[in-house]
Amino acid sequence: MAKLAGMAELVAQICAAPCDAANLMASDLDPTNESRIEREQGSVDLLKTQNPNVSVPIDLMTTSGSDLDPHIAPEVALFQVSRVAQARYLPEVHVRALFESHIEDRVLGELHVNVLALKLTLDALQAP
Repeated sequence: MAKLAGMAELVAQICAAPCDAANLMASDLDPTNESRIEREQGSVDLLKTQNPNVSVPIDLMTTSGSDLDPHIAPEVALFQVSRVAQARYLPEVHVRALFESHIEDRVLGELHVNVLALKLTLDALQAP
């Protein structure tokens, strides 16, 4: 599986995919750094291939300071509904409703999705 930049690393866990903690790290590269630009463009190209009719959220193109933020923007979560539904063998409409039900307010009013809470809910749906 190709490595996605930023918070998408954590979101990959929603799909029940293995996550290699060795790949989780912050980047302090300048926005004009060629290596960073190439990495981000590679992420955008991959995401556009996977979701050709949807705009790629900026949070999926860049890395967070720690790369381990347990909260993601709603547009980042919703961008991945189709992929999560396929990976979990669940109807897309059901997964979208579940994602939307996990949108919360932050202390400062910015909306977010708690990835861990969402993952636990998805896991409970598939428990034997």
